[in-house]
Amino acid sequence: MKNQMYIIQLASRDISVDWLSTTSLTKEKGADELSERARGKRNTGCKMVSLKELCAYETPSVAELEEFLLADRRPTGHVNQVWPNVYIGNEYVPGSRPTIHEANVQRNRLSTQLNLHHISSEGLGVDYFMGRVAARDKPMLHSMGITHIVNAADGPPQVKTGPRFYRDMAIDYYGVEADDSIDFTMSIFFYPTARFIRAALAHKGKVFVHCLMGVSRSATLVLAFLMICEELTLMEATRAVRQHRDICPNPGFLNQLRHLDMSLVRERKRKLEAYKL
Repeated sequence: MKNQMYIIQLASRDISVDWLSTTSLTKEKGADELSERARGKRNTGCKMVSLKELCAYETPSVAELEEFLLADRRPTGHVNQVWPNVYIGNEYVPGSRPTIHEANVQRNRLSTQLNLHHISSEGLGVDYFMGRVAARDKPMLHSMGITHIVNAADGPPQVKTGPRFYRDMAIDYYGVEADDSIDFTMSIFFYPTARFIRAALAHKGKVFVHCLMGVSRSATLVLAFLMICEELTLMEATRAVRQHRDICPNPGFLNQLRHLDMSLVRERKRKLEAYKL
């Protein structure tokens, strides 16, 4: 069994809830269709744009990104394939019942986090609060063919799984101990996580990226991967993921993604200018 351990730890004390789910994956776009879209993007996207087009591009503001993300919101499943063989999920699936105290703690944490992300708790239902940890649902992970896991809420008091939990499965684990706070520096994890995901896909793996709600930390890392490895702009990456999952990175994370976008665009401009010479 391969069970490599990749854990990045920071002092983290998170009271947020970023969660994971298992809605019917048959409703998702199939991997083949997503692959076709990805190939189309590679043929027509940033790799092929002209210097003129790249110079005309402007990184969207945080307000513009939030407006786009909050418009036309739709119910999000527990797990969604957002790119070929890349899945974003949250922590809970319907299952065993916690104690009343545990349910109240979960509900209070959820209310705090939903307010941060402008998400209404209406319609989530009791299944959200009376759940069991999907990241620990080994039969589900096996049935999905997951080979790599990125836990963007690694460590206590968040999602306590770790490589030891998956030691009886052929899963490579990558832990990122991150707070879902507007002041948290998530950008230090952009490149290491992108390399982990890229390596997994290069070996025909399937990557499950989760946090607690599956809307902020995990989404931020997937967006960064698409920008770094697939050469999508921030807006293109956001649109690509938003087609398949309702996401809402906190404003601090959006701002860090903006800086990544501006840096990548500058570098691509420099390369195109050098190529013309």
